[in-house]
Amino acid sequence: TYLRILCFAPIIDPFSRLGGEVLKTFHKDGLWIVSVALTLASFIGFGFLFTGMFGPVGMAWANFLQLGMLPMAWGIYRLAPGPFRRLLRDLIVLYAVPIVPFVAIKLALPEAMWLRIGLSIAASIGVVGITTLKL
Repeated sequence: TYLRILCFAPIIDPFSRLGGEVLKTFHKDGLWIVSVALTLASFIGFGFLFTGMFGPVGMAWANFLQLGMLPMAWGIYRLAPGPFRRLLRDLIVLYAVPIVPFVAIKLALPEAMWLRIGLSIAASIGVVGITTLKL
């Protein structure tokens, strides 16, 4: 369970490397340091809180509450509002398109079923096709 939750953490944090490099390139090091400090503080704070409430799996959930993403996203938006809006739109497409088929498959079929695996592969191919056409 811990790894299932933890494997999605990098997916929801598109700004960590990209955003940090953009801010440093435009000499916004202070904002980058604030972002890193807030992320570390949220890991520690939410990590202790959620580990106390849910056990070890709570630390995995703490990875989804990275408060440092907020100032980083704001800083990128301030530097380039137009490209940031396009990036946000593309991220919404990338996140929203796969949700529908995969949630439908998960809800419709039980785990450990070959049909579920086959439909998930078909959905993956469809999502790649739709995403390629959209972007």
